[in-house]
Amino acid sequence: MNKIRSIGYTIDCLLDDNKELREPLKTKLNISEYDLKRICAGRLTLSPTSLRIVSETLKCPFKDLLMTSNTDSYQRKLSCRTSFSNPENCDKILDIIDSFIDIKEAL
Repeated sequence: MNKIRSIGYTIDCLLDDNKELREPLKTKLNISEYDLKRICAGRLTLSPTSLRIVSETLKCPFKDLLMTSNTDSYQRKLSCRTSFSNPENCDKILDIIDSFIDIKEAL
């Protein structure tokens, strides 16, 4: 799974569980709601310093924030008719979608 996407989904899941931390996080990172949505979608990269702020604000150990062992983190955010029998197929499709979005945003 794309590392930025995985971190974003983890942040999004943590925010779903702690909705009251959404505003403090945006304030500490000095970002808009739009940028936070891009972070959660894996569309905006955070610096190591910003990742530390996220870790502290969301009370999530830094190493846990960066771990990609939870490949199911996307399932709470993406709707598919059924789950993929091979998780690699999901990753490939998401990578294609990410590439399409990158091209679209560049135009």
